[in-house]
Amino acid sequence: MKLKRKLCIEMMGLIFLALIFINIKILHEFERIDKEAVKLDVCPYCKQEITDTLISTNLESFKPMSIKENIQHIDQQIEMANILLKKSIKNIKIKEGILINKKKYVENINSKIRHIKDLLIESELIPDTSELRKKIEFEDKIKNLEAIRESFHKKFKKMQQLIRKYQVDLNKLDKFYKKK
Repeated sequence: MKLKRKLCIEMMGLIFLALIFINIKILHEFERIDKEAVKLDVCPYCKQEITDTLISTNLESFKPMSIKENIQHIDQQIEMANILLKKSIKNIKIKEGILINKKKYVENINSKIRHIKDLLIESELIPDTSELRKKIEFEDKIKNLEAIRESFHKKFKKMQQLIRKYQVDLNKLDKFYKKK
């Protein structure tokens, strides 16, 4: 069960990183298309002059970006996606370390509880109040850790939903560009 949970967490992290890589790849493709458009003054097919914007300039309150500005914007998006990727990898490593430490802590508490339980069974004596307090403290710590685990699972499920939504949006975007 623990191995499945760990594998699931690792898979979700890898999926998230793959989505960031895909996003970077799409941004690079946008950049390539825009850079090709900058080189052309006249459309090679219809021989019409190519304007410096990607959309109509008839709107009075809206000033569209030039192709060069669009390339700069895409470069910034790529840089931001790369930063996000690096931070995500760092956060995954940090959270893996925290998870390992918490597992060791829980295992240590469980070991102590088993030891106390074994002592009670072997000696058949009623424990003193300090041992009972320790046991109650251990149980409280376990409850707190279980609450943390439950919170983590809720956040994990939310992340899974966001990834599925992102994949749907990415597929829509992919289909949109394949039509063109």
